[in-house]
Amino acid sequence: QGSQRRSGGTPETPRPKRAPPSRSPYGLFSPGSFSPSVTPSQKYSSRGGRGEVVASLGRGPAWSGGGGGAVRLFGSPEQNLTRPYKFMFQKALDPVTVLGQISCDSNGKLNAQSVLLVGDREHSGGAQVPLDLSELPEYSLFPGQVVALEGINSTGRRMVVSKLYEVTP
Repeated sequence: QGSQRRSGGTPETPRPKRAPPSRSPYGLFSPGSFSPSVTPSQKYSSRGGRGEVVASLGRGPAWSGGGGGAVRLFGSPEQNLTRPYKFMFQKALDPVTVLGQISCDSNGKLNAQSVLLVGDREHSGGAQVPLDLSELPEYSLFPGQVVALEGINSTGRRMVVSKLYEVTP
């Protein structure tokens, strides 16, 4: 019983990992495969009504600017702000109340480490955030349940829940 060697290449002559481009179906769709000397047909170049809208999707904007707006400064921000505000991109450490639907981060059973809150598409684009439920004394959740939560998302990666409000139909 001798040792068997795998067929293939050696470090000096490695085996190719991909098929040659001539055999690849992707070669058919490469930029080099299209003809560079294509000219539009006579029908297209001699058509009338250039710039005319023939079809549209949805409505246009519900507003239009009238122009002529003037900006008037009332003083420095130190004089006009009634309370301190966060700078742009500064993490918020204040508790927020959010509404969403409970989901699981995997196909397994829902447990304390796999709970996600999924927002609606209209307000949050269906964004989801993992929940840290360690500060709650007790809770009962199931996938699909609509809840309101109060908590802090200081890192932007996980929301630490301090209160759980169940939404009753």
